[in-house]
Amino acid sequence: MKKVLLFIAILFFFDRFGQAQSLTIEYNIGHGSYQMSDMKDILKNQMLPVTNVQVTDNFPGYVTQDARVGVEWRRHHVGVLFNYMNTAGKNGVTDYSGSCDYELRNKGYKLGAFYHFCLVKEKVSIFTFEPYVGLSTGFVLNKVNEINRLFVESDPEVGYRKDNTFSGRNFFVEPTFGIKFSLCRYVALNMSIAYEWDAVMQEHQSRNPDFPSTFKVDWSGYRAQAGLIFLFEFKEVTMIQELQLRILPEEAVSEQSLKQVVARETGISVPYIHTVRVLKRSIDARQRTIYVNVKLRAFINEQPDEPEFQLVEYKDVSAGKPVVVVGAGPGGLFAALRLIELGLRPIVIERGKNVRERKKDIALISREHKVDGESNYSFGEGGAGAYSDGKLYTRSKKRGSVDKILNVFCQFGASTSILADAHPHIGTDKLPRVIENIREQIIRCGGEVHFETRMDALVIRNGEVVGVETNTGENFLGPVILATGHSARDVYRYLHDRQIPIEAKGIAVGVRLEHPQMLIDQIQYHRKEGRGNYLPAAEYSFVAQVGGRGVYSFCMCPGGFVVPAASSSRQVVVNGMSPSNRGSRWANSGMVVEIRPEDYSELMKHEEMAVSKDSPLALMAFQERLEELCWLNGGMKQTAPAQRMVDFVNKKNSFDLPESSYTPGLLASPLHFWMPEFVTGRLREGFRHFGKVSRGFLTNDAVMIGVETRTSSPVRILRDKESYQHITLKGLFPCGEGAGYAGGIVSAAIDGERCAEGVAGYLSLV
Repeated sequence: MKKVLLFIAILFFFDRFGQAQSLTIEYNIGHGSYQMSDMKDILKNQMLPVTNVQVTDNFPGYVTQDARVGVEWRRHHVGVLFNYMNTAGKNGVTDYSGSCDYELRNKGYKLGAFYHFCLVKEKVSIFTFEPYVGLSTGFVLNKVNEINRLFVESDPEVGYRKDNTFSGRNFFVEPTFGIKFSLCRYVALNMSIAYEWDAVMQEHQSRNPDFPSTFKVDWSGYRAQAGLIFLFEFKEVTMIQELQLRILPEEAVSEQSLKQVVARETGISVPYIHTVRVLKRSIDARQRTIYVNVKLRAFINEQPDEPEFQLVEYKDVSAGKPVVVVGAGPGGLFAALRLIELGLRPIVIERGKNVRERKKDIALISREHKVDGESNYSFGEGGAGAYSDGKLYTRSKKRGSVDKILNVFCQFGASTSILADAHPHIGTDKLPRVIENIREQIIRCGGEVHFETRMDALVIRNGEVVGVETNTGENFLGPVILATGHSARDVYRYLHDRQIPIEAKGIAVGVRLEHPQMLIDQIQYHRKEGRGNYLPAAEYSFVAQVGGRGVYSFCMCPGGFVVPAASSSRQVVVNGMSPSNRGSRWANSGMVVEIRPEDYSELMKHEEMAVSKDSPLALMAFQERLEELCWLNGGMKQTAPAQRMVDFVNKKNSFDLPESSYTPGLLASPLHFWMPEFVTGRLREGFRHFGKVSRGFLTNDAVMIGVETRTSSPVRILRDKESYQHITLKGLFPCGEGAGYAGGIVSAAIDGERCAEGVAGYLSLV
């Protein structure tokens, strides 16, 4: 009794402190085989006072009945058991004269404990399939009846019946393999097979004075059982678990599949896993078997009480000090949002149109080859990233800032997947709505946004910038955050003409290289079928050193399109974009060569130099000349000159071109001939190298489209490292890509926030 009470106490402990999920009551019925070697020998060798004695029953298997009470938590199931077994052995003879027999009847009562460990939990239709292994141990309480009978038909008085009863106990160990099918939340079907081994058996002494013998009761044998398990839930256990998993792509495809994985790893049934949030996700395609590395948070029996992203509170700044933000790209928009956080009122001026109207002008570039100098892929609300790609990669080491930017994007409508993905991407189809939401927030908080309003000049008083003059004739006053982007070349000319310190900065120049996406999938995933149904469109990244300059891939767009990115009529410039689903048949990437300011003379040795080699506008002049050459070789339209990849490497003309995503159209052209050898020579060597390290990459199925020049700003507007303020002009804060301090959406956004903080510091001293 003490042992039973002790085990009940243990069950209570598991309930209170072991995170038990449910109480189980189980009933099984089955069949058992029994060893009974000693008792079989007794029957065989028993000498009865008659002849022709035969063994008529030899301890066959009988039905077993099993009852269990336990608790379940995660993959574990532990409890107490009670089992009833019975069998019998008999020998004797019966004829017309009477009968004589000797019988041993056995009853066994098993008392013990059991433990089951769930191997896996799999969903099959509406049922949960749970194979398990287990171990039971305890005591068998034996009760043996010995019956010796003689009956004489002619003289019943001569006969007799002698009954003796024995009791004892065995110690048993029983390994088990079973399967549990959850029929519903509260009932499960159980099936199991086991082998019982009686390790310790007490000896029994027959009390028959005529036939004394010693024997042991041995219940060892196989057991097969089936029955029902009834589950009674304890009060719900709530918890949050973080897991680091390495799983197959098909297991990472949806929240439901991830719940199955969590259930398998933790032993917690899927219905208890309310929500799974992916914290980090990346693909490991280094081996033939591709895995997805996932860090996730599972919410057990509770709903998350916090949003997936951190909310930023934006207050009303209608009465705040005004700050002029020039440019509504990521640098300008995030500067405006940060100004609102700091209690300042942003006045955003943008030379282009709002993001929706801008889309119409962009469509005309492909359809009618018309480029609006103020509304195109570079100019307009959202900046160059709005309709070019929307990638959120950055090499910035300021992780806190990066996380802040991603959370703000989510707050304004971006998918929360960007918080987890190793290479986050909003998509050009979804980014415009996010940008609109940011604009609406700025206006709602008391800020201003003015479209088709170009800054023509800074308002400078006593060496201090106090505002801007615009093409509309309206002046806007306040400190100025200059976030105009690297395509606003008129701004660089204005600064240079007014002798406001700027300097030349290195850039990268090359082409857009477009492959069939299926080919890139096959190369990167190392399999003929490509990415299959569960993997995303594959990406690549290449870099090499050729002739002292870097040759590398830039802004790779899997499942994307090549788009025209000119910002004036006598230019052909190409860029890449990807929709959120990355679902096109093509993969494209910039393939560019590093250019330094000192390379200007060599780059322009066959061209008339527009500016001196020492001018801070030298590399901008080179960009302009190369873009004009591309326009001329493209037929003086937005048709882009193009060449097959292998033909380019071998300096051969391409007489036909593969199908392309570039909607204005391609024109076969010898890029190796009219582009600077400084660039083409290094591209050729780079391509040969990339083809060696990635077999199949160097192919004539790939087409090179000219030219990619807008990788970064050719000019840096000088500013103080601490205050973010221009080195000579107070009140001017050069910002983002256009100022030469960023290289993408996220880095520009981070720089915008820092410039806003610089303005707040400046105004506190004014």
